[in-house]
Amino acid sequence: MKHVHVIHAGNRWAVVAGGGHGREIFHTQDEAIVSGMEKAQRRQVKLFVHGRDGQIRESNSYGQDRGGIKRGASTSMMDRSKGDGRC
Repeated sequence: MKHVHVIHAGNRWAVVAGGGHGREIFHTQDEAIVSGMEKAQRRQVKLFVHGRDGQIRESNSYGQDRGGIKRGASTSMMDRSKGDGRC
């Protein structure tokens, strides 16, 4: 099972899935998170959101285990998917 990661990539944000193969680049972290959520939901895997420092700051399971959202930041992934622009 290959999970989906949102990572900082230079001055942009990337969604990396499938063990590092296939990378999509976005201007904002929010755009990358929304795309990552959609990919993780389709694949029924975990989504990991990394901060600028590379550390995982949020994760959400869309697979069989459905562990729920774990976050270290104040804005949830659900808020971002609604397009409130925070972060």
